[in-house]
Amino acid sequence: MITLRDRRTPDLFDRWSEMGQKRRLLLDRSWAGVFRDHLLDDLPIQELLPHFDDRLGRPSKDLHIVIGVLLLQQLHDLSDAATVEALAFNMAWHHALDVRVEADCYCLVRRLCGIIAVFSLQRGSMKFCSAA
Repeated sequence: MITLRDRRTPDLFDRWSEMGQKRRLLLDRSWAGVFRDHLLDDLPIQELLPHFDDRLGRPSKDLHIVIGVLLLQQLHDLSDAATVEALAFNMAWHHALDVRVEADCYCLVRRLCGIIAVFSLQRGSMKFCSAA
């Protein structure tokens, strides 16, 4: 099933309220804030939609997060295992990807490899997963 979250509607409670004002301002002014505010909504999710059924199957990860993770992996030149770890623990990644649900912080290396394979085939490239 296809999962897309509405990013224009703000949350009732600020997820980042526990963070001090200075740290929050630094986060908003960093690459993570730029990614979140200017790039996240313009990611090419339409290219992945044909690979998911809108009614059948297990719900997918939010497709904005999926493609954002792939892009951040390339920008930071990370292995698949390091990418999964960054998605789970890195607050800047959470802010950049607008992670609102705890389940979106978790991804198995195997699942990441599957997403890379689908996106690579869609783009016509021959790039394969770095994890064996």
